[in-house]
Amino acid sequence: MHTPAPEPTTAPVPAIYARLLRMLLQHADVDGDQVLAAAGLDWPSLLQREAGLTLATVSRLVEAAVAATGRPWLGLDLGGQAPISAHGPMGYAAVTAPTLGHALMVLGRYAALRNDTLMWQAQAGPQGLRLQATELLPWGAARGVMADTMAAAMLRIVEAAVGHLPVGLVVDLPGPRPPWAAQYERFAPVRWRFEQPALAVEAPSTTLALPVLGADAAAHAAATQACEQALAQHTPPSMSQQVAAHLARVEHGRYPSLVDMAGLLGISPAP
Repeated sequence: MHTPAPEPTTAPVPAIYARLLRMLLQHADVDGDQVLAAAGLDWPSLLQREAGLTLATVSRLVEAAVAATGRPWLGLDLGGQAPISAHGPMGYAAVTAPTLGHALMVLGRYAALRNDTLMWQAQAGPQGLRLQATELLPWGAARGVMADTMAAAMLRIVEAAVGHLPVGLVVDLPGPRPPWAAQYERFAPVRWRFEQPALAVEAPSTTLALPVLGADAAAHAAATQACEQALAQHTPPSMSQQVAAHLARVEHGRYPSLVDMAGLLGISPAP
């Protein structure tokens, strides 16, 4: 039996992204208010909303928006057009960092503040830097759009930081290559790889020393301090919530083993 997955006690996605989506829909001559209503939202309340949105609300919103526009690539539009201010102190910390490498480390450390259904890890090596995400809670039907949104938003921040998208950037997506894959070409020269184990962004070592155009030591320190303060108060989904969410999506009694569950949670199984 397939039952709805429980949600985290906190609302993991800032409301700003729903406001940006509504504006995107309006520009596409789509009734954004009708789409909001399908997710149990309304524009006047959304404008005043300080709390984030739950995963279930975001999923309903994404499904309604894709159905209304006929654009399964809507996440690329949303993430690619999001202003730096939409990402809060994290965005400002990235675009005032000294180099692209520093900016990417900012994204890896603080991205959970903008969507705590994901845990990001930065892996540095001689070949470059890799930012990889682990899903703390399953995204369900909205997975593709949300992955596209996150990837496109990160690329938008990179472009704002150094003035262009450097050659050699690679984005891994967990879903299959879609029929509309040509939409990803708008981010050229970025290379996209599909059917990968996890959402990830890679930058080769040759790009990490690229200077950030708006580098500002004082502004970067202030934005980073704000991020650290927010991180200290941040409460991601608990381990029990993550386990329950995965088990709730089990069909036909195919429960994962302890080793498989550890892999889903991004942790090492006990010896």
